[in-house]
Amino acid sequence: MKEVKAYALGVPNLAGTTGKLPTRKELRDSKKLINYVSKLDGFLGIHPQYPHGTALIFRTENDAKRAKNLLIYDLEINQIGNVVECFIPEEYAQ
Repeated sequence: MKEVKAYALGVPNLAGTTGKLPTRKELRDSKKLINYVSKLDGFLGIHPQYPHGTALIFRTENDAKRAKNLLIYDLEINQIGNVVECFIPEEYAQ
């Protein structure tokens, strides 16, 4: 399996990935985040990593940095991790 370089940043756990029944607010906030992020340039997908949070994966480092800034300023999410390099299967980057 061939892998390609991508870039990820961490956000808090999304509703439904923690093993407990989510509240309506958690569901609404998670849906808002997913709808917003899925429209950003270079977005490739999400990877839940309970209990540490959820990784948002982007094609380029600049796409990930831009997404981080937009999440901070548009959605007012303050708990966002650093942009890190990761490797994903090539078929997911298509």
